[in-house]
Amino acid sequence: MKVSYHASFPGFEPAIHCRVDGASFHTAKISSDLADLSHGSDALLILATDYTAEFAEIIRRPGSRLKLVQFLSAGFESAQLYGVPAGASVCNASDVWAPVVAEHAAALTLALVRRIPDLERRRQTRSWDRAAFNASLTSLDGANVAILGYGMIGQEIAKRLKPFGPRLIGISRSAKPAALLDEAISLDDLNDLLPHIDVLISVLPASASTRHFVDAPFLERMKPSAYFVNVGRGATVDETALVDALRDHRLGGAALDVFEQEPLPETSPLWAFENAILSPHAAGYGSPGIITRAHALCEDNLTALRDGQVLRSQVDLSGA
Repeated sequence: MKVSYHASFPGFEPAIHCRVDGASFHTAKISSDLADLSHGSDALLILATDYTAEFAEIIRRPGSRLKLVQFLSAGFESAQLYGVPAGASVCNASDVWAPVVAEHAAALTLALVRRIPDLERRRQTRSWDRAAFNASLTSLDGANVAILGYGMIGQEIAKRLKPFGPRLIGISRSAKPAALLDEAISLDDLNDLLPHIDVLISVLPASASTRHFVDAPFLERMKPSAYFVNVGRGATVDETALVDALRDHRLGGAALDVFEQEPLPETSPLWAFENAILSPHAAGYGSPGIITRAHALCEDNLTALRDGQVLRSQVDLSGA
């Protein structure tokens, strides 16, 4: 079994750390070379950002042997946009990134409700004014916290927030009950829930059906004190509508790790809002466990591919 992979993921060395009998690993630093190499491979290990239209065009040419496209990222929207070779299975790596993304989401949420940025501004101006600050505080204790997109990352977020005492609501297509949740609802029932949410955390993936899912009517249904956190994909939010809601104080605040355009332009109004926390698509980084889990995922799926077994984290491109 021939396996090709991109050398753009620092620390990722499957040839050293993935023990799969019968597998030979091949890499290339230039995308066009990797695409040619992958066309004749059985499996491809790649980040979604490296899977471009040009790359996909090469590997989809007639005669491709690819049976597995294993993304090393949680996102796989590039495969939806550009397609994969006929007959190839596609897997993502949500469980690789989930623990650290969840940690970041929890940190952003706590920073909003406990007004950590405001504390820093007060430190800079040496402002005590305890009564005014205390009056502005909110808490997760007893709050309605909804997780929009209750998959692997959503579950990890719920696990980290549960000890703070919120009422946790998972929102997904299936509305499948889960042990960590107080309530599970479907996307179809979300509109009725929005006016009652204190914190909404979005983990939605990018797809044609989720583009600008969070739009002006969506935000208008949320209460003015509510907080919005996005660690999913920037394209799922209408940023113009979000800017309007923040500017008009129709939303308590927002914490964003992803944006419609990245890097976020210096001209974006989001930079100016005191009720916004911005991070540069950094939610998944900072843990050596990411590489360890990536190696384990690839080892498992390459072994499963070789043996004709069920793949981990397989995604359905047609239904995403």
